[in-house]
Amino acid sequence: MAYDIMAEREVVDVELGGQTIRVYTRRPSPHEIVEYQKDIQGCFKKKNGVPDAAKLLRVQARYGLKVMTGIRPGDLLANGKPLTEERDGWKKLIQKHEPRIPAAVGRAVFEAASAERDGDQDEEDGAPLE
Repeated sequence: MAYDIMAEREVVDVELGGQTIRVYTRRPSPHEIVEYQKDIQGCFKKKNGVPDAAKLLRVQARYGLKVMTGIRPGDLLANGKPLTEERDGWKKLIQKHEPRIPAAVGRAVFEAASAERDGDQDEEDGAPLE
């Protein structure tokens, strides 16, 4: 299946407590991507390159919350009632009680892309990758 670069909404599935929580997100802006990378770099100690885990979680959660637009109905409960984006303060509830969800969303959305250089020529276009 092809990736639609024009899609208005993306989906991130977060596995937590043996459950799959489907979170709907928007795409981050190029500016947000740059800011995320800068803030993540600030989590690493200069001397030994080891990240400050608490700072890292806070940055990932902050950016995850920025792009979250909704939750699949029935995936989350708050005091026994379904939690959806229609409820006022739904993001604050998640941030306070389960910050692992927005942190996972932040990682998935802002760190999901990966690339690998293939030294071979593609047969279709005939041009080397450089």
